[in-house]
This record gives sequence, structure tokens and C-alpha cells, in this order.
Amino acid sequence: MRIEPVDRLPFEDGAYDVAVIHNADGLLMSLDASVRQQSIREVLRVLRHGGRVIVLEAGKPTGMRALFGGPKRDARLEAAGGTVAALEAVGFVAVRVLGDREGYRFIEGLKPR
Repeated sequence: MRIEPVDRLPFEDGAYDVAVIHNADGLLMSLDASVRQQSIREVLRVLRHGGRVIVLEAGKPTGMRALFGGPKRDARLEAAGGTVAALEAVGFVAVRVLGDREGYRFIEGLKPR
């Protein structure tokens, strides 16, 4: 097992069809803006043309999370467009929220052809 910096992925350009970012605890959006942007650029780089990224983040709380709280989304970043805007800013296209279910929000973006 290797641990690598999120802003310098050790993979070749276009090596993957799909990348999944598990951001339920808000780590990605809590990074400094320049590190966050470079990290998302790295995901874009390692995807093939037409590849997709799926981001899982905290959604509407349900069950115990609704009662006791869970990860909170940064209201400032949400007002600026949140994860959707962050993906679009580095070049992902057709970015959309797929759904918000059982405490998770699913967001998809495509690497242009």
C-alpha cells in the first residue's frame, strides 16, 4: 500500500475510465483552494477522454445522522457552487448531481473528448 499526495497522483495520463472521490467527511472541500483545484486537475489528468469522476459527499442527513448531526457542508463553498463548480472550474463537463440519498450526495462529471 502506498500513500501519495492528493495533488500529485502517481499514475499515467489517461490511465483510468472512472475515478471515485469519497468526500463524505468534506476533506476535498476543506483543502486550501489551490490544493483542491490541483487535486481535481490530477483526477482529470489520469482519466481517459470521456472518462468520468464520481464524487460522494455528505448529503441530506437521514437516520441517526439527522438526529445527532454529521459532516456539515461549508456554506461559503456551497454558495460559490460547491463541488459542481469545483469540477467545472478545472475542465470537467456535463457535471451534475445524480442524487441525494441516505445521507450521501452523488455528483458526476465527464472529461471532455
